[in-house]
Amino acid sequence: TVRPGRVLAGEGMHELYLEALLAEHPDLRLDGLTLVVDCANGAASAFAPELLARAGARVIAIHASPTGLNINAEAGSEYVRQWPGKLKDLIHSYRAHMGIAFDGDADRVIFVDEHGGVVDGDHMLGMLARYLDERGQLMARSVVTTTMRNGGLKGYVDSAGLQLHETPVGDKYVAEKSIDLRGRMTLPGGIGLGGEQSGHIILLDDDHATGDGMRTALYVLRAFLAANGGSLADFAAAIGKTPQIIASADVGRGPRLDKPALAAFEQQTLADTPGLTRINLRYSGTEPKFRAMLES
Repeated sequence: TVRPGRVLAGEGMHELYLEALLAEHPDLRLDGLTLVVDCANGAASAFAPELLARAGARVIAIHASPTGLNINAEAGSEYVRQWPGKLKDLIHSYRAHMGIAFDGDADRVIFVDEHGGVVDGDHMLGMLARYLDERGQLMARSVVTTTMRNGGLKGYVDSAGLQLHETPVGDKYVAEKSIDLRGRMTLPGGIGLGGEQSGHIILLDDDHATGDGMRTALYVLRAFLAANGGSLADFAAAIGKTPQIIASADVGRGPRLDKPALAAFEQQTLADTPGLTRINLRYSGTEPKFRAMLES
């Protein structure tokens, strides 16, 4: 049976989306802040600069001219995480307070402080945990993250008397655990907080169950301003991140070690390497790559 379709005019949705983001923070004012905003030539291009400007910030938008071919091309959060130098130079050139970088589909966001330091998902989870908990809004007084999290985040969460729940790598696992925690709550309300070091943060409530980098950016800016002064570098430093390396190697179609062999290799490496506190070895589920995380 052929059923007729339905066409919905979307001209007004741009405005509805911006209004919805700002409506969560009716008292948020970014007046006096200068922000360099990297839109990755992607989904944030038509939204993020306008969103932040409406909140009062002076915005210098870069990589906000998508052609359909230049998305994430030497731009965006993943690029900046590896090579923050260009954004750092722009921050200094414009005397900006910080930089903000989204990824192509704008579910991730990271910040770069006034010294060029990367403020990633671990930092943001710590900042937001404190901010939400101080206001009685942190669901189950918990933070959900993956096994790739930094040890500093765990120490920070533990010192605040909060719970840290770890999941396998992948935002879907973070979302599943957050939804599970929400389902166990006897009293409704609060915001579930979870995310990954990449800057994919999930602020779970009745209307949101996935990451939205622009929504995350507003919450982080609100938490930063609520801390009453200081720089972004000082604000992020409170998380106390420990030395950590995360790296990948191409492995093509070569043979793979099985999980028991990987586990044995991890244990042997810990035993043989003084000062090493954590190691995580795994194969990517989406690319022919081997990934390693080492922390001291």
